Amino acid sequence: MKIKKISTRLSLQISLLLLSFSLVLWFSNSLLLKPLYNYSVKKEMVEGIESLSSIDFLSDATEWVDELSVSDPSHAYDITVEYGNEILYSSSMTVGVKVPDVNYVPITQEPFDGEKDIRFKKPFFPVDQVKSWTTLKDNIDFGTMYNDHDRMNLFVARTTLDNGVRIYLTQGIEPILNSVKQANLLLFSVTGGFMIVALIVAFMISKKFTKPVRQINAHVNQLANLSFDGVLEVNTGDELEDLSDDIKSLAFKLKNALVTLEAQNLQLQRDIESQKKFISNASHELRTPLTLIKGYADELMQGYIKNPEDLMTYIGYIGEESNKMKRLLNEILELSRIESGRMPIRLQNYNLKETIESIMEKYSGYFEEHELDINTELVEGQAEFDLLRFEQIFANYISNAVKYGDASKKIQIHSIEKEDRYTIEVMNTGQPISEEVMQFIWDGFYKADEARTFNDYSFGLGLSIIKGIQQIMNQGFGCENREGWVVFWFDVKKMNDN
Repeated sequence: MKIKKISTRLSLQISLLLLSFSLVLWFSNSLLLKPLYNYSVKKEMVEGIESLSSIDFLSDATEWVDELSVSDPSHAYDITVEYGNEILYSSSMTVGVKVPDVNYVPITQEPFDGEKDIRFKKPFFPVDQVKSWTTLKDNIDFGTMYNDHDRMNLFVARTTLDNGVRIYLTQGIEPILNSVKQANLLLFSVTGGFMIVALIVAFMISKKFTKPVRQINAHVNQLANLSFDGVLEVNTGDELEDLSDDIKSLAFKLKNALVTLEAQNLQLQRDIESQKKFISNASHELRTPLTLIKGYADELMQGYIKNPEDLMTYIGYIGEESNKMKRLLNEILELSRIESGRMPIRLQNYNLKETIESIMEKYSGYFEEHELDINTELVEGQAEFDLLRFEQIFANYISNAVKYGDASKKIQIHSIEKEDRYTIEVMNTGQPISEEVMQFIWDGFYKADEARTFNDYSFGLGLSIIKGIQQIMNQGFGCENREGWVVFWFDVKKMNDN
């Protein structure tokens, strides 16, 4: 079964690493300690024989015994020295006495006094029990033997000096094996305790190490559920902290993207709904003149109209409705060009006051026809705009003011200088536009009764076109109610005097 928690896997991996290291130590101790110890013992015994070879064992015993005592007191091997049929010295009780009698006269000394013949009664070194003799160095042999007295195996090193003296060194093998066993037992005990402590420490380290990882994982899960309320704080000063900062940055961008996407989705739904209404209303607006044209044309074709005057009246109705259809289609096409970004804009520098006065003079007949009471407050200044679009917006505002103004027919036209622009206002007295209606009037073919209000406002495509023009030129526009007045306004860019 796959372990999913990082802390658990990390603890197990650390523990396995420590266990592997302990097993390597144990195998090394079991397999290498004995050969190394054997090599060390052989080296020590060879060095011991070389050291003993410099002693003159055929001289006075009092001299070389003292020399033996100071030669290497730390060695672990036993020494046996033979000459001829005699044991001159033995530190092993199994083959001879520890120190020879000082009155002992070696057999080589003459004359020999039989009363002083206190020859050792111990047997000579049991060379015949030694097995596997091998030569380690010049004139130094090495072998093993089993000691019945001590019931243990021995290492044996020997050499024969030029004067005939034989030196034997022996050292037990069992102490080596016991040392290996004790070392393994100690290693197992220490390893067991160490593993327990290591598991605890590894668990604590893994918990501490994986804490920021768990925090990051929990925060990412929140983000996956689109929850941005959590706070991620990782202060490790390493790559994990960098990762947490990246995640926080990603979460911030994701949150903003979702907010933007929700707003765009809402706007898209509104646009879709508005488009549906636009198509429906456009179809209705086109259907009305088409119905009238068809009706008049049918009556004419069927010969119901006999009077020449009535005939001309019907033809006039057909022409009027055709013009409405033409104007409506032109507006639809123009709005389509605006929305597709294909409407040409020709910006030039104009005197704002002179431009407004020129347009008003052009429409003076229209003003007189509707008996309008117009007052103006215009400022001098240079502005940048497309003259054709400027007149289109201004004329549309005037037309709405005439259409929805009250019986007083008062209209005021203002131009207001601001920091970087001029604002042109067209104001008319009349019924105010409700806030509920005001947010929809810039949509094409909007009718106030669709919002279930009691206003009589109904708009075609004029305000939609104004909205598109101003958005293309990145200028403001709007509508507001003031005490007794309805104000439509739009901005043009102000030109510097220099």
